[in-house]
Order: sequence, then structure tokens, then C-alpha cells
Amino acid sequence: INAIISQADLVIGYNVGFDLMMLANNGVISIKDIKSYDVMERFAEIYGEWSEWYQNYKWQSLARAAKYCGYDWSRQNGKEHNSLADCFATLFVKQNMELCKKEREREEQEERKRPAKRAPATERVLWAANVMRIINCGIPASLARK
Repeated sequence: INAIISQADLVIGYNVGFDLMMLANNGVISIKDIKSYDVMERFAEIYGEWSEWYQNYKWQSLARAAKYCGYDWSRQNGKEHNSLADCFATLFVKQNMELCKKEREREEQEERKRPAKRAPATERVLWAANVMRIINCGIPASLARK
């Protein structure tokens, strides 16, 4: 493993810092001069869930990131947390997270453009009853709106 990782220009993974530290702590690799790209940290910003406590974006699970980006686990063996399946899911998320964010933003803009849903009949009846009370009390409608 050390030979493979030491020859890599960049190690890409989901929570890759944890994996590299575990390998280093067990004497499997030396992490000196290893450059890494953590998909989890990049995805956290795309997902956008803010942590007041940490003053940073919350890290999300690989399963959540994969779902967000539309990954189909059955493409491999249908299981999360299988080493190979997680590699494919991480690659998919890395390649698609920016596109997924843009698609989500486009969908949200479309949703905002749609006309607001009309209030349920019960709300309209209550509003009408309040208007009648205002009229019966002799309050001018212009003052009642304020």
C-alpha cells in the first residue's frame, strides 16, 4: 500500500485524512509529503448545512452525498461501506457534485417562479369572517390592513 500511495501525485477519498491517518498510525504508510483531496470536505460546502458550533459546513456521510448526486449503489454490488463500492461512489460524487448543485439551484429557482398556492378554503373563510367583524365594528378598511 505504501508503494502505491507514495507514487501517487494526489490521493482522493471521502474523509481521506482519517484513512491516511489510520494507515500511518498502524505503520502501513508514511504520510509525509502526501497530497490529498477530500471529497467530503468539498461536498460539505456544496450541501450547505452550516454548523454554528464549528462555524463551518457540516460533514455529510458518503451515503448522503451519493444520494444527493443521484448515485445508484446497484451499479456495483448494491452495498454501501464496501471498499470498492465506496470508491466508485466517491468518484461519482467528486465528478458530479458541482453539476448536482447547479441542478438543485435551478430547480429551486423554478419552484420560486411558480405561483403561490392558494390558501385552503378554511383560511379564506376565517379571513372573510375577520373582514365582516371589521365592517360591523365600523373600522375603516384602510386602517384594518395595517
